[in-house]
Amino acid sequence: MQAEELLTMTTDTLLEMRETWRTEGRHLLDLANQAEFSILQRLLADGATVYASEQWEAKVSPGAASYTYDLSLLALLDPLLRPGERGLIVTYPEPQPVVDKRLLNGLSKRGGEIAELISRAVTAQEGPPRLSIKRLQELE
Repeated sequence: MQAEELLTMTTDTLLEMRETWRTEGRHLLDLANQAEFSILQRLLADGATVYASEQWEAKVSPGAASYTYDLSLLALLDPLLRPGERGLIVTYPEPQPVVDKRLLNGLSKRGGEIAELISRAVTAQEGPPRLSIKRLQELE
């Protein structure tokens, strides 16, 4: 359909077409997501991290890690830090506290009691694997 054709339609027709196209678009997106999930599951079941054909390449990569922090353990760091560093690791804006990960990483490099306390306070969970898909060659 061309843009010129849309200009000749009534508003009711355009509204109806908009709804139909959005519904079809959501359905197609759901199907694409299901296909991607099936490809990912197939690769994981085979123990593969890459699929390659003449037209396609699909790669499995680890998901982004997420971190949880034991704020009561992080509070125990304050007496071990230099005066200018105290109170900077965790800030308390609403609605929830924010942890400065870069500062924690730098402090953990000091080793000793600080590094041990940080390692007890931080828990990492690996995110679900991701799939990247690339078309290598266009179909003719």
